Amino acid sequence: MGLILVMITLSPVGGDHTDPGLNSLQDDLPNLDANSTNFEPFLELSSDSYELGDPVHIFHGLTNDSEYMEGYNYSLTLLKNNTYYTTLAQNQTTISLRETLVIETKLDLELYQPSNYSILFNVSITDTESLFKIQNFEIYVSSGAKVSISALDYQTNSIVTEVYPEFNTSKQMALILLNTGNTNAFDVTLSVSPINQPVGLQLETNNIEIDVLSNQTQMRYNITITPDAFGKGMIQLDLAYNDGLGTTIATNEIISVYTLPRLEFSLDLPTQVVVDSTYDFTITIQDIDEIQALSFKVQIISDLIQFSPNAYNTNQNQETQEYDFIGTALSNGTSETRFIVIFFDPDGIDEIEMFNNLKIYKILNPGESIPIISAQEILIIFLLIVNGIALALIILLFFRRDIRYNLFRKIFNLHYIPDIKYPTKSIIVDGSNISWQEVSSKGKPKIKNILNAVEVLTEYGFEEILVVADAALRYQIENPSDLDIQVKKGVVEVLPAKVDADEFILRLSAQKGSFLLTNDLFKEYRNKYEWIDQRRIPYSIIDSQVFLHPTFKDQDSN
Repeated sequence: MGLILVMITLSPVGGDHTDPGLNSLQDDLPNLDANSTNFEPFLELSSDSYELGDPVHIFHGLTNDSEYMEGYNYSLTLLKNNTYYTTLAQNQTTISLRETLVIETKLDLELYQPSNYSILFNVSITDTESLFKIQNFEIYVSSGAKVSISALDYQTNSIVTEVYPEFNTSKQMALILLNTGNTNAFDVTLSVSPINQPVGLQLETNNIEIDVLSNQTQMRYNITITPDAFGKGMIQLDLAYNDGLGTTIATNEIISVYTLPRLEFSLDLPTQVVVDSTYDFTITIQDIDEIQALSFKVQIISDLIQFSPNAYNTNQNQETQEYDFIGTALSNGTSETRFIVIFFDPDGIDEIEMFNNLKIYKILNPGESIPIISAQEILIIFLLIVNGIALALIILLFFRRDIRYNLFRKIFNLHYIPDIKYPTKSIIVDGSNISWQEVSSKGKPKIKNILNAVEVLTEYGFEEILVVADAALRYQIENPSDLDIQVKKGVVEVLPAKVDADEFILRLSAQKGSFLLTNDLFKEYRNKYEWIDQRRIPYSIIDSQVFLHPTFKDQDSN
């Protein structure tokens, strides 16, 4: 659905106008003599297009000679396709200079369905005179939400369907809900339950319910698994949501939980094997916690070595257990011999593989020996190791500026640009200023300047980075869609129209004590904010790389 052009109409009416419920409201608005009053209503929406589930912010007020007034009566009416739909505010009296009303567009509210809408702002000036202003917007739905559920293992930082916690040891994980669709998902519910023991499951929250999960957004919930018994268990994740198109989708995932005892394994193996000779192979299992009655099955698999039958061990009350095998080499060649230990739960039903070790044997003919590595081969191996270390160091120096600078300063006694230390971890970035600093080939500001600045500020240790841009940047930027993506991610905050970005940035800095990244001198505000030079960090952009400079105060001290 295309965006709706904003239409603003200013007209008076005689007498009270209490119900705009006509097929075409605009046809009923009388003409106003422009010289009869200096009052003018102000009406603005946060956008002219909203996806179902997004809130609609309505900003309204009344001005007299461009100054906002208060204490007047007003009404707000919602129209659908230019006809009366519902009243949002009726005969209200303002208590501030400019007020805000937020309406929700949730799926379960029949009032707001995908369509074209208008907001009518009606201001009562006198008993016989009113002013109107209208602004249009649309509510739309894309191709539908698509929500997935996955489990993240914090220890390996990977998505898993199987986890292996140790007995009586806590293992922390995260459940990740991700909406990869083009539409908001509604009424998202996630039920987490163990199918069978042992699991020992603890949830961050028992009932996971989300009213709206925006598209390309994820939510994370922590779970902890602390099993108190051995064996195999399962956790079932039941997910349900409305895809925004009226369809309820239900799906589920299974996480297998294999609870293991804490064991140590060792192998006592021959180093050299000769055809037709017999050797002893020993596998040792040590129980760290000295838990009684552990059951194992030990296997040795080889293509060129013949072993005695697999040994089974059940309920041995020993802290250390040894398994001895006799192996005979059948023929010469290279043999891949695998040693496997399988653990049984107390019921002897579920099998869990705990140890898997591969040994490569060069099987010799009688009288043949394994050749000794020559000095030349040792030198080659040494050079490969040295080159690997050098390559790793080069990569580290390339990506870590702090290490690179310290190395040049301490070893080579070189000083390029001195490190700058900023005492505050909070900074506000003048997004409009920095995006214009280095423009594209078409003379347009670049979103890349903002992203490079955020990356550099992070390297300098800033933890709270807020990028603020004025509303005009959305229409000037080289790639508006890239800016919208950063706004959705929360990287950039675009101010509403007619808001003075410089004044807002300075007020926010005064409130939070934040530094300012900008080349703007703020000359018109220096009498009001005397600390500008102490907090303003100037910068340069050279070949798309952002360089920070000391504050004016720091330069004085140098």
